Amino acid sequence: MPEHWFNLFPWGLLRPKSAARVAGLLWVAAVAASAASAADLTLFPFRKDLQPPAAAAQGDIGAFLLDHEVYRQTDPACANLRLADPQGQEAPYCIRKKVTRRTVVREALFVADEVVSLKELPDNRVEVVVRRGEDRPVPCGINLHTPLKNYEKQVAVYGSSNRQEWVLLAEHEPVYDYSRYMDVRNERVAFPPAAFAFYRIEIARITENRDSPLVEIVRQTGGAAGDIETVSTSFRKEPFRVDRVSFVTKHESVVEGEVETRTAGVSDLQVTQDSERKQTVAAFSTDGQPVVMLTLQAQDPNFSREVVLEARTDKGEWRTVVVGQVRRVQAGRIRQEHLEIALSGECRARQLRLIVHNQDNPALTLTGIEVREPLYEALFFPRARAGYRLYYGGRDIPVPRYDVEVVLSEVKEGVAEEWKLGVERPNEIYQAAPVSKRHGIAGRTWFVVAMVGMVLVLILVIGFAARRVDAVGPPSKEQ
Repeated sequence: MPEHWFNLFPWGLLRPKSAARVAGLLWVAAVAASAASAADLTLFPFRKDLQPPAAAAQGDIGAFLLDHEVYRQTDPACANLRLADPQGQEAPYCIRKKVTRRTVVREALFVADEVVSLKELPDNRVEVVVRRGEDRPVPCGINLHTPLKNYEKQVAVYGSSNRQEWVLLAEHEPVYDYSRYMDVRNERVAFPPAAFAFYRIEIARITENRDSPLVEIVRQTGGAAGDIETVSTSFRKEPFRVDRVSFVTKHESVVEGEVETRTAGVSDLQVTQDSERKQTVAAFSTDGQPVVMLTLQAQDPNFSREVVLEARTDKGEWRTVVVGQVRRVQAGRIRQEHLEIALSGECRARQLRLIVHNQDNPALTLTGIEVREPLYEALFFPRARAGYRLYYGGRDIPVPRYDVEVVLSEVKEGVAEEWKLGVERPNEIYQAAPVSKRHGIAGRTWFVVAMVGMVLVLILVIGFAARRVDAVGPPSKEQ
């Protein structure tokens, strides 16, 4: 190191203790500059005031739901969102799905313990009597398991405790399979919960005549009438086979950790018919909220169609989100609907389109679409009963990192007090200058300067120590 370099600095600062102090101050300045940059509330163009819960509440944890106005201005990672306390300082928070405890009803099946009797009745009917064990739950329906396809039967169910007096539980209930035309099937007969030891099941039209696949063609030639061609077909009797009878039971249970959801309509719904591709295309917009399910609203009474949901990317391209099927059957007493399209995950695209493949069927008439979204809440530790603000919007803002996020993520549902977001207002301190310019001057530049200064101080300390060692010289040897 050149000799004149050492004459340019105050050597008192290069003593070990003083140098350590200087390096520490530079490091603190760098960290402070970086922290000030992360908490810069001038980067966010919008704000909302948080409305606290009742004054009597004294909870240690607060929570508020993210609404559509917030989703409209935030990115999928919610990086451009900050919470400020009454003093304007950044307040740590944790965003998670809102879960709750609720009672749900679940169905279960169990096979009948014994088939007591089976006999044919007049008018092409059959009667089956099955027994339910005393330790079995109370049923609310039966399932007739059959391997057959393309059928329709009428079923009646009776209950009895002694096989002498029977109580009518269900009458003229249809079981059917229409797979020849569409994927529609029902094997269940429902009735009010009834605790009987025996159940009598009567099935009408137990045997039906089916067209035989064999066709005989006889051609006669000559004669006064000319050539005569006769087509002869035959029929075969097909009985309705039941492999087993199962009871349907329902029981209530408390489910913890179920994600709460809400349903909302879509805006700018535009439905067009593409006759060339035989498609119905429904394009619509969202507020950018996470979507997990779609529900169609259609006027058509009977249909079964394949649908494809696509999302528009930032590059303007369409990507497939999910492929599903919707159907509706309204024929006599048969009512069946499946108009929901479940997504495999969350989709926060602002532009979506649903493509319905009509094939050779009439175009589907769509009148509306609803989207289902999971609820997200932000948890924080309130130090005051009022004065908190949520700042959001902006671009190119890094994701915040909080140590309390681990603690807040483990909070049980129902513990946090519910705060509410107020109306959306413009941020008075928002600066419209480019984010990279403001963020670089306010934080990155000072951080780099502090780090370079700290490195220079360390180099000078090492050089000074080496010079002192050279001046002292090697240690003398004692004689």
